[in-house]
Amino acid sequence: MNNNKNNNNNNNNNNNNNNNNNNNNNNNNNNKKLKNVNTIKLNSLVFIDVLPYLLYNRPFKIILEISLINKSIFKYVQQIITYQQQLIKFFPNINSFISFIHNDQNTKNEIVEPVLKKRNIQTLSFLQNKNHHNSITKNHQHEGEYNYKLIQYKEIENLYCTFNREFNSINLNQFDILKNHLIILINDNDNNNNNNNNNNNNNNNNNNNNNKKLKNVIITNRVLADTYSKNPTCDGFFKFNKIKLFWDQEIYPCSSTHEYYDYGFRDNYLLFEYSFEFLNRYKPKSIYITTKIGPVPLHIQNLNQILNCETIEEIKFGYHQTPSLFFKNAIKKTNETSTNLKSLYLRLPNFKDEIEYDNYDGIDFIKKLLNCNESNDDNNLLMELVKEKKEELVSNLLKECNLSKNKILKELLIFCPIRDDFILDDSSNLLESLIGNETLTTLGLSGFKFRKFDEIQTKYIKIPTIEIEESSSSKTLSPLIKIPTISSLYCEIYSLLPFLQHCNENSNIKRLIVVADDPPLFYTNKFSSIIFNGQEIQFISNFLKQNKSLKYLEIKLEIHNVKKKWDILNDFEEILGFLSKLRLLE
Repeated sequence: MNNNKNNNNNNNNNNNNNNNNNNNNNNNNNNKKLKNVNTIKLNSLVFIDVLPYLLYNRPFKIILEISLINKSIFKYVQQIITYQQQLIKFFPNINSFISFIHNDQNTKNEIVEPVLKKRNIQTLSFLQNKNHHNSITKNHQHEGEYNYKLIQYKEIENLYCTFNREFNSINLNQFDILKNHLIILINDNDNNNNNNNNNNNNNNNNNNNNNKKLKNVIITNRVLADTYSKNPTCDGFFKFNKIKLFWDQEIYPCSSTHEYYDYGFRDNYLLFEYSFEFLNRYKPKSIYITTKIGPVPLHIQNLNQILNCETIEEIKFGYHQTPSLFFKNAIKKTNETSTNLKSLYLRLPNFKDEIEYDNYDGIDFIKKLLNCNESNDDNNLLMELVKEKKEELVSNLLKECNLSKNKILKELLIFCPIRDDFILDDSSNLLESLIGNETLTTLGLSGFKFRKFDEIQTKYIKIPTIEIEESSSSKTLSPLIKIPTISSLYCEIYSLLPFLQHCNENSNIKRLIVVADDPPLFYTNKFSSIIFNGQEIQFISNFLKQNKSLKYLEIKLEIHNVKKKWDILNDFEEILGFLSKLRLLE
């Protein structure tokens, strides 16, 4: 009996061993398959096509590593990073670029490997032959070393760079140093080329024979304008794509000392009509307007002269009120054939503040929008009318802008007013004035707070698996269906559900950006501790699962209260938790 048991055990062990061997064989086969899969090589021509995407917006160190795959890739990357900076969005810091030119590897530098080591140079077959390297002079060695820098800075005609800090004014001495260095190096390089050509006409052609003088340095990030500078561009050598306009109770946008000492300015710097002539000296494409965040900001009321700068393509308001007249004039400006202005980021005007500031032009315009008797000087009565008829006021403001016939404006983003809220209580004709527009592609309505579903008594509809009230707020958005060019919407976070419902009805909307805009000090009670209840969270999850037309959803938390920010993040984490149970995230 014992022998039989032992035999059975041995048989079982043998079977187990066989199974293990089979499993091992299967695993080995699978590993071989995986190895075969991993060893599939990408066609070199296909890789060249993909390369710009691999380099896009990458740090220099990563770009350098990719370039060292082989000699042809190095040459190709060298061409892109030298001649096509914009294609891969490679905009080095200006100080790092100066260090790169000087081969300074000791300073902290985002361009971490300014030049390939000589040892590495000799391993690349496309370099000059060894005998030639042994025969060149010390000066020529330095020149030869330049040929193998990844960035051929002597060949650059238009250099795109970023400036150090957004909030500091421009240090023109740095730009002069950069300009002088590059020009001197290029001139020296031209002389060397002439000498080389005279000494040896049989030398291979290289990039140095086709030098181009550096024409422009384009600063791509936002820099603070020096309003008193007479020649900030150094006769057009520097170009500033983005300018920041900042003022407070100590800094004013005066374009000259003469304007600063103007008696009109001294009497009332809030309502003074500044010339903004300095903008024509900078010739920016984009301007960002802001003031000091705090109890005593400077919300300048007369900004219309800004619109005289013909190079501006985009105007953005940060922490600064948008005066009602500027709101109208900026939009109407985009309908002029001579303008370049195509993008506006405006705040809803704070009409009450305009009345308190005694902005007479603004007050007359408000009276016109409300069809009031312009001869009535009772500002208290006007203030009450503004409170009662705010929706009518904004609706008439949009009509006054004549957006339906605008042929140029591409982006219009309307953010919440400073120190005020705008809540839509019911369905309105707010957006009717847009119908007929054929050019607008992006519309921002985060300045309007639509009522949530549970705040309005309406009928029920069934959306995907949950009953949610159909808000009249979503009907307010229905005119957008008649404007098929609009494919991107911005909304305030409390209004997310009506906008999602609209996305179900309007397949033209491909992008939805949800904004939580909460300037400190004035909006401490704007957000409750619970942004969405459980039913709403499930609705959002179901929407994300079943909607096929919306391709892009972004949440922008531009708020300063950390607790409120985490409350919002926790809500969306729960939303994604629901979603992950329904499908794998793509």
